[in-house]
Amino acid sequence: MYAQFGRAFGQNFLGQAPAWYKYTIVVFLLINPLVAWTLGEATAGWLLLAEFIFTLAMALKCYPLQPGGLLAIEALLIGLTSPDTVLHKVEGNLEVLLLLIFMVAGIFFLKDLLLYTFTRILLGVKSKIRLSLLFALAAAHRVLGDPRARPLALQTLAAINALMAAPHGGWQEALPARLPRRQNPHMHLLEAMLAWQATAPDPAFEAAARESLRLSRIHFQVDGALREFFTETWVLDPATGHIVEPGHMEEWAWLLTQAERLGLDTADAAPVLHRRAWDQGRRDGFLIREMDDRGRPVDARWPWWAHTAAPPAPHQSSARFRQTLCPKSAPTGHAAHQTDHRFQPPRGRSHGLRHRRSHPAG
Repeated sequence: MYAQFGRAFGQNFLGQAPAWYKYTIVVFLLINPLVAWTLGEATAGWLLLAEFIFTLAMALKCYPLQPGGLLAIEALLIGLTSPDTVLHKVEGNLEVLLLLIFMVAGIFFLKDLLLYTFTRILLGVKSKIRLSLLFALAAAHRVLGDPRARPLALQTLAAINALMAAPHGGWQEALPARLPRRQNPHMHLLEAMLAWQATAPDPAFEAAARESLRLSRIHFQVDGALREFFTETWVLDPATGHIVEPGHMEEWAWLLTQAERLGLDTADAAPVLHRRAWDQGRRDGFLIREMDDRGRPVDARWPWWAHTAAPPAPHQSSARFRQTLCPKSAPTGHAAHQTDHRFQPPRGRSHGLRHRRSHPAG
């Protein structure tokens, strides 16, 4: 019975505050009398002030009137002040106290509204910045074991779904929405969701991954190639819908194999995309930046990121995907050693991209 009472007291002490916060307040309450009796009341008073500021700073963790009130009551009990002095100070500073109470209460009880507001502001940036946050949180959860990472990732995904979901499926690339729509942000969102599914699975991560896979299956993949630019309703963009990027096909092929390992249906598209990129998208042994839907070069430069996205060694791939790899035709010997030199724009080509493809590559 006493054990159950102790657990109930521990769970209800300071409400839903984290355990470390509760332990910190208990330590404060224990050391304050010792400091007052050993180092004097002046030192204990400054320490108490610092502790009270700490409770204000941690207002989002615990409504500060509870721990702050405990500290104030303790100050009375250990003789740092008297009831008459407290009454006199309250009478002279009631307006300031009320302002402080309502300000802190507003921050605590309106934190969901504040989170929504500032999330809406922050999500006005390009998709890769948002998705970088999801990747960083996945790494924090996997490598550091930080328990805060997964809830933050779910909140970030919920904000993306709430603010950026598009009426015809998928998500807007930025706020305000822009055209043409691109497959690239959806590919990277899939990448982030697969990283989370492999680290700390959740139905929300799986649902977002399945939506990206659905769009890839019914819109992005056309006649065995991956298209890049679309209208609002996922029709191929009249001006740029013929563009195909071999590097992105290799990225999708790799992600589809990862999705298959996680139990998500990929409709056997990975070998098809890889074969198309490998057969039509190479010049002199290297993947080019862009070609059209017939395999003719549009931008014949060799982007380095496209080759980092190519499939891994055969022993790391699935059995079905392994059969499509062509290691003997990959650049080797002198060509491989000249990579740094050859990954430069061909002569006569501008280093800049046309405006329609001014988005970051990869």
